[in-house]
Amino acid sequence: MIATARTLAKGLRNRFLEARSRRESDAIRARADGSSYEFPKLITLEPTRRCNLHCVMCYTSEVERYTKMQELTVEEIDRLFAQLPVKRVNLVGGEVFIRKDIFQIMDNLVKRGIVIENVTTNGTLLDEEKAARLADYIQRRQLSGLTFSIDGEEEMHNSIRKSPKAFELTMRGIAQVLEALKRRGVSPRKHIKITSVVTPDNVHVFSKVVGVAARAGVPTVQYNHLICATEAEIKATEMLLDLPRAEVDTWIVPDLEGRIRTEDILREMAAAETEGAKHGIRVHFRPAKGPDGVKSHYADKCPFSGSCWSPFENCRITFSGKL
Repeated sequence: MIATARTLAKGLRNRFLEARSRRESDAIRARADGSSYEFPKLITLEPTRRCNLHCVMCYTSEVERYTKMQELTVEEIDRLFAQLPVKRVNLVGGEVFIRKDIFQIMDNLVKRGIVIENVTTNGTLLDEEKAARLADYIQRRQLSGLTFSIDGEEEMHNSIRKSPKAFELTMRGIAQVLEALKRRGVSPRKHIKITSVVTPDNVHVFSKVVGVAARAGVPTVQYNHLICATEAEIKATEMLLDLPRAEVDTWIVPDLEGRIRTEDILREMAAAETEGAKHGIRVHFRPAKGPDGVKSHYADKCPFSGSCWSPFENCRITFSGKL
């Protein structure tokens, strides 16, 4: 009975959100000029693009391009948000905890009444003190969630992250946060998750991330399919932004032809869902696609299809202050 009520409530909430999204998208279409009718509801802030790891699938692995001197200061970020009518922020990197002043940035956001929706981290730079501070934010409802990046079991994860200690340090960071939440009587269920990118390196074994989550005590795993851009799409972006190629963040991956087979992805997706049900772990995929959608997505080398409303709902501010 409880499970049925929860399923019904989730269905009603999803229908409400879908109806609201349709109303908002209809309003944007009605303007017919490419502009939104209000300021984006969510800001994604990149306090840094520096990172202590060099993941094979990540454009920020070109770390030498991004220096500390280019980053917005704490004061500049605070002045920026003093001017923005926004109440929700995501923090992403790079690795956000590579900044020694990240908690000053978070404190300033909180003082302005802004809720930090999520902080994405590889977890390797966390310690007990940082874990305690993060748990305090969560307990006070100033931080909604923490997302840890994991790509597989230890050997696979370390290979993708190009670090022999990455897995060990990430698992330690997760354990410290979970322990800090436990001491405060806060359940991790709505607050802690693992994210994993499906790549040619882990395509045969990415379902094992669910087992990692189960051992760590993390209740949710979110998988991200690769989304590729064609040369034409990159050029269109340059024209839209009126920027040269060097100013458009583009990371060229090796050709995926023959390296990712849809049958492998579908098998691993089914295995991940089965393992999730076994351990009571929620498993999500983004973009959310059924078997036919997955086949089309990868058969056409990961094109984007449908409508993207992110520019109207989410504004991204880079480490140097660009939108």
